[in-house]
Amino acid sequence: MVYTPVGGVPDILQGYSSKTMLKDVSKDEIEKALAGLIGTFYLKNMLASFDYAQRFDWNNIARQVTQVYSELISNI
Repeated sequence: MVYTPVGGVPDILQGYSSKTMLKDVSKDEIEKALAGLIGTFYLKNMLASFDYAQRFDWNNIARQVTQVYSELISNI
């Protein structure tokens, strides 16, 4: 979230973690703030995608299958 310190806006946004306050409303500062937020958003999504993809790694799948077979064998 990008905002300017006008009126009660800073108080309203106090509980938000992802925010950038613009001190000077210029094209360069807006661009810098938006680029930072987009970069943070992209990084978070990329890391979440990587964690999800790790579930389908063959080493993890083999470990899970081995665990299931081990439990089946121990219950016989």
